[in-house]
Amino acid sequence: MSDDDILLVDLIEEHVRKVMTDLEHRAREGLIALENHDYAIVIGALAGLDTQIQHVAERLTILYEVQLKQSQRKRRT
Repeated sequence: MSDDDILLVDLIEEHVRKVMTDLEHRAREGLIALENHDYAIVIGALAGLDTQIQHVAERLTILYEVQLKQSQRKRRT
């Protein structure tokens, strides 16, 4: 892998880590609000998570596909 490739992977992993940390935080807040029957806060905690998850999943899918291609190339040689 080139230095540019490594940098790109690092950037994607950093972004994924931030999103997953945000998801964890918002899930905790949502669970506390749910226990208190504060449904508006639960809705707020969930708002936009689907979009964030979709974007992260797309980036991870690209990394996974690149990883598969690289391992296929290694097996051929």
